[in-house]
Amino acid sequence: MLRDSIDDTFGLGTRFQSEHPEGPVFTPASTARGEAHISIIPYADGTGYAVDHDVPLNGAFSDLTAQFAFTWDGPALRIALYDLHVL
Repeated sequence: MLRDSIDDTFGLGTRFQSEHPEGPVFTPASTARGEAHISIIPYADGTGYAVDHDVPLNGAFSDLTAQFAFTWDGPALRIALYDLHVL
């Protein structure tokens, strides 16, 4: 399902696809070109963080943004991906 959303956004007929005929390929953030835009907002009640992070595709940070929630559940940290969108 995640891959389908990315293919719909960056697939056939898009400018991205014309520049990257191989389609979207995930890139490690540590090797991606450009600057990542990252937003970390702590929850007021101290239970965790809301995080937005640019997704690196095809060697560079893209316009695709992933939105996560990191919350504490006792000693465990829970991570949820809430949204993927292009700004």
